[in-house]
Amino acid sequence: LLIMLCPVLPCLNCALKLRFLMHMDLPVRVKVELVEKLADTEQRLAYSTSEKLQLGALVAAFVKAREDITKAAA
Repeated sequence: LLIMLCPVLPCLNCALKLRFLMHMDLPVRVKVELVEKLADTEQRLAYSTSEKLQLGALVAAFVKAREDITKAAA
């Protein structure tokens, strides 16, 4: 839900999402990829693209992160 509010309150919501992500115990490469995907999603939302499509992109980013974490653990 925070991602959808970002065009309305960009500074506060972006800072909260970034802080949450940085405190997660993830490999640095995964964090970087997630931050890039979040930034891309927020930019597309700011330019009035479909919220449903962007939600799908966000879910896909976290699914890919999960796969990368699983590969790194193996």
